[in-house]
Amino acid sequence: MGEHSGDEKPHYGLTFTDFERKEMVDLCLGGLSALQASKEFHRRHSNRPKPSREWCVRLTRRFRLTGSVAARKCSGRPGNREFSSVVFITVRENPHLTNSQLAAHFEISVRSLVNLLSIVGFQRTILDVHQRTSEEDRTQRGPSSLSASTFRHLD
Repeated sequence: MGEHSGDEKPHYGLTFTDFERKEMVDLCLGGLSALQASKEFHRRHSNRPKPSREWCVRLTRRFRLTGSVAARKCSGRPGNREFSSVVFITVRENPHLTNSQLAAHFEISVRSLVNLLSIVGFQRTILDVHQRTSEEDRTQRGPSSLSASTFRHLD
């Protein structure tokens, strides 16, 4: 195991500002190798930890692929209150729809739907229990079409 000097010590989980990331990409795209760009960046910003060569390579690759130096690529559906309220209202007005049907309607995953509903404190199972035991629901269901003879073949 080799000893690291103060300048060479690896720093994991570094966070650089977007300005610093852009400067690093400019150095790499300006003709310097990743190692040279890392050294030049550290020379210019001696108060900051020295970025690794691999970090420079990954940052440059990300910039070429996405055109951005942001810390992460944007993924998923952006969350907003209007969308959440529309989902909540739709669920309240249509308690007969399943989570799968609602997720397909809003073009989101079932897990995302459940997360949206849980954020506002809505628990689907409580509504289902209320709906199944409400007087109005019982009168709409009417007599059951299933009888004991339906299940005789299972014995």
